[in-house]
Amino acid sequence: MMQPAALAVIKPTRVRRQHDAIERIDGRELIDVLGQVSTPWRVLPLLDAMERRGAITADMRAAGAAFHGRFRLAQLDGLRASSFMAGAGCGVYAANGNEAARRSVRMAIEALGGGRAPAASCVWNVVGLEWSLRRWSNEYRQGSTNEASGILIAALGVLARGDCS
Repeated sequence: MMQPAALAVIKPTRVRRQHDAIERIDGRELIDVLGQVSTPWRVLPLLDAMERRGAITADMRAAGAAFHGRFRLAQLDGLRASSFMAGAGCGVYAANGNEAARRSVRMAIEALGGGRAPAASCVWNVVGLEWSLRRWSNEYRQGSTNEASGILIAALGVLARGDCS
């Protein structure tokens, strides 16, 4: 049986790299179906990239990550498959902690000025739904991506202060 030749590291294309920060996942190797070992690449999450640049603090990143976790638990992202569990329905929300997560998300959005406020809209779409800042600024006509970044930074500051939990 022949051993597969060592493969050169295949880097993401220039076109792919221009969209998001991409990095290797250190210390994590995967074995493909041919038995070849690779170290995968990942897109650096926006909040991590902002923290690395010094645009936000670790507390702000953690507050954003906590909001995202509650947002996902609350199942507010719109698309999801139906549950095949017996008796699934409205009661499944309370059983999974979804209602508490929904209340927490609602309180955060209210602390940011309500659903129509730019800060609340930015956190909902960029942190919750994982939109890019460019997409949010284009769809909500909030000016440049730099202005959108400033709105997000201010909103994360409010979340980090803990006035909304």
